[in-house]
Amino acid sequence: MFEQKKNELSHLNQLQEKINYVTNSVNSMHFIRNKLGPLKNYLAMVEDYEKADRDKRKRIEPYLKKERTKISSSITSILQRAEYILKKSNNPFNVYKVEKQEITNLFTLLRSVWSYMFDTQTLEVNWDKNNLGKFLVQYNDAGLELVLSNWISNMLKNHSGKYGVVLGEEKNFYSLDFYNSTKQNISSKFIEDFNNSNREMISRRETHGLIEIKDFISQMDLDSIMYKDGDNVHFVIMFKKYERD
Repeated sequence: MFEQKKNELSHLNQLQEKINYVTNSVNSMHFIRNKLGPLKNYLAMVEDYEKADRDKRKRIEPYLKKERTKISSSITSILQRAEYILKKSNNPFNVYKVEKQEITNLFTLLRSVWSYMFDTQTLEVNWDKNNLGKFLVQYNDAGLELVLSNWISNMLKNHSGKYGVVLGEEKNFYSLDFYNSTKQNISSKFIEDFNNSNREMISRRETHGLIEIKDFISQMDLDSIMYKDGDNVHFVIMFKKYERD
């Protein structure tokens, strides 16, 4: 009887490992798809450029240069992540550890991902400059980059004209408040499913990549909430403040 239980437990553990492998493989494809976005834009511009007359080509050339810069950054990021995956394990994008980091590092990461899809002038920073050297925040670079890439890509596809992100500060935490007006009718049930900590409930719905976002936020032990304010959908990630030693 004991041996049977032991074998059943071993089988369940193996099954869970396979499920995790599939989930993490999906996560990695989401990341790569988002990072290849600038390449798609560049190819479309090249096609327009080749069909254009001399004057129009001159107008297009600065945009081509800007997209080439984005492509270079995207490819570098993909190659770095591929090297990380091959070295670490067969479970891509697992959050192996979180680290305490400067709040300015969080801003740099956000700005980098945001600039692939939106103008960085839409970043609104409401952090107390006097506190920047006093506190640290904790997250995993790879995990947070995937969360940001997935959510911001979702914003790009679904916004109806209004969008932005507010970098806020409260007594005990910093926050990233993403907001956008939406083309879709986002139901209260949809938002409830995201805020629900029961992963099974979320997986039953067409969640637009929210499973991956929820998974990695949970792995990094971050708090988050989604809510609706008029026509705008908000997604807020909160980072606990850690005083320097």
